[in-house]
Amino acid sequence: MSNLLNDISNAIQTFESGWVIFGFLFPAAAAATTAWLARRSKEPWHLVLFYSAGAFAFAAVSITNLSTWTRENTIFGKLKPDSFMAMVVKVAGSKDELAANCSMELQNKSMRDVFYQLEEAELSLNGRTAAGNTIDRSILMIQAQSSVRISFATIRDIKAEPMTGRLKLKIRYGGDKDALSYQFELEAEPQVSPALNDKGEPLAVMATFAIKDMKNF
Repeated sequence: MSNLLNDISNAIQTFESGWVIFGFLFPAAAAATTAWLARRSKEPWHLVLFYSAGAFAFAAVSITNLSTWTRENTIFGKLKPDSFMAMVVKVAGSKDELAANCSMELQNKSMRDVFYQLEEAELSLNGRTAAGNTIDRSILMIQAQSSVRISFATIRDIKAEPMTGRLKLKIRYGGDKDALSYQFELEAEPQVSPALNDKGEPLAVMATFAIKDMKNF
């Protein structure tokens, strides 16, 4: 059943870009056909106009409802990045070494559950990257209208100064865990500004990120 819904929604998604044109042509064709049939039946003009207007309205409402259903039940392009979070902490056993633990929230904006798998998750801050960065390639699920937080490997030996970085994310996703048909790619520029107290301990972190490129295919 899940595969069938996937196939139907994917087929409709293929033609979604034509809804604007089709949304006018179909009601217009319905109205014209109704008017032609009414005139062939020798109906008076006021009834011809009434019938054709009704046909146009019915077809327009039907197309609108179908378009709304399509937008709500397709998953392509419905993964959206949200907040970027950074925690700067002292490395255990060190007097002054700091490390950054960063994560990003990924939202599922569709009305369906989405299965996803990380293919690439890279983060650098002021040119520093995590040593031995490994990726969990398990296939996970984001529930409809929900979100998950993707954690990046810890970046060590950073300084308590404003940091600008580079974030790169590649995710395969789909409506079925056995058919991850789509790919989501994101490139962003995170900015992290740690603040320390008088003892040199992390006090607060301000973190934002600017999206440079985002693609679905």
